[in-house]
Amino acid sequence: MIYSLIFLIACQKVKPSSASKIQQLKVLWPVVCTILAELDAHQHSASTQQPYQDEYPGQVLLTWIDPPPPPPPPELTR
Repeated sequence: MIYSLIFLIACQKVKPSSASKIQQLKVLWPVVCTILAELDAHQHSASTQQPYQDEYPGQVLLTWIDPPPPPPPPELTR
């Protein structure tokens, strides 16, 4: 089940259009990324490489599907 979810999200080339799907991804995707990073660290525990750590896991996908609003234009003064 989880692998099919990961595959579908990773292969997604079109942004989800419904607000409910975007909200679901905003909740699920960071959790999935964190779990995958923990599995990777567990599988490569003897590695000398720095373990993958991300303060905001999955943020690239989340920004792509739901970009922040543009900043307001600067106020013009006379």
